[in-house]
Amino acid sequence: MVEFSAFTMVFSVVFATATVVVHVAFALAVWIDAKEVMLRTGARTFLVGAGLWGLGILVTGVLGAGIYWLIHHSTLRLGPVTAGKSEE
Repeated sequence: MVEFSAFTMVFSVVFATATVVVHVAFALAVWIDAKEVMLRTGARTFLVGAGLWGLGILVTGVLGAGIYWLIHHSTLRLGPVTAGKSEE
């Protein structure tokens, strides 16, 4: 019984650490991307600025990053898709 509880504790710590790392990485990536989109296109991000998008992704993680991608980079977004394309 002691071995199982030790394994559970170690697994929980590793899982929590991995979750924090993923959330921070996604939040940083979204924050950087939102700032680049604003600089490249001159348009603001949907609803809020880059900082709040980053904070939202820090809290929601992968789900929030998926929502950010759908709104700003997928073909489902309203208006022309300009991210990642050079306009010549």
